[in-house]
Amino acid sequence: MLRQLIDLIPFWWVVFIFISFLVFTTLSAAFISSRFFSIANDKDHFERSNSIIAILSGGFSVLLAFIIITAWNYLLKAQDNAAQEANSLAVMMRNIAVFPQENQIKLSEAIRNYTVAVRVDEWKSMENGKESPTAAQALRELYKNMQSFTPRTQLEKVYYSQALHNLNNIHKLRRDRINQLYSVIPSRLSGALIIGSIFLTLTLGVIRGQSKFIDLIPIIVVAVVLGFNLGIAFSLDFPFSGDISVKNNFFYHGILNTFHD
Repeated sequence: MLRQLIDLIPFWWVVFIFISFLVFTTLSAAFISSRFFSIANDKDHFERSNSIIAILSGGFSVLLAFIIITAWNYLLKAQDNAAQEANSLAVMMRNIAVFPQENQIKLSEAIRNYTVAVRVDEWKSMENGKESPTAAQALRELYKNMQSFTPRTQLEKVYYSQALHNLNNIHKLRRDRINQLYSVIPSRLSGALIIGSIFLTLTLGVIRGQSKFIDLIPIIVVAVVLGFNLGIAFSLDFPFSGDISVKNNFFYHGILNTFHD
């Protein structure tokens, strides 16, 4: 469900939704608190409530910051893997340049088919958390073409070894990329973050009670910060989904750009 949310709704709208919901929650709690509970809105009460607000929001903010940093680093790792996969494809194209023309044409076509399948079909599939059967088949065909060629000269043997090394790298990096399709934040932790944020804003609203607008600013600020951080955390949750995600630009650079979709 979360993946579909960040796929359908732009990043800033996701942030706006979280902020609006938590601000509404805390202000509603403050209003209800003043109706059903007797709270003395004096100086001592505001000082105590400010201390409680600082403690509760501080601890939760540290947790959110840790999750955001972890998710961001995971996205950078996924981006680096995609870049390395594209680099290996480009280098492999250079490796096969010394092969006989017939084998070179077959391998070039196989590399092209895999590159296009990844950057077009698989990238769309990855937004929904799935790999592309077309890309998987293209990789099998690439291996088949490599295995059907027997190098003859010493030069061919050297570059065949390098091309095979790059092909194995491509296979490994694709597996890593597919393994990174899933949520960075465990589902139970995601649920705990949402429930915890709602509970925190409700608690702060109840503690503060209905006051002048200037006295409600601290809990509004806390709700805004929580909503903003939640929006960022969940937008980073899936490295290949949403506005903040790994793009397929790497597969259009250099010699790979000569392949037409």
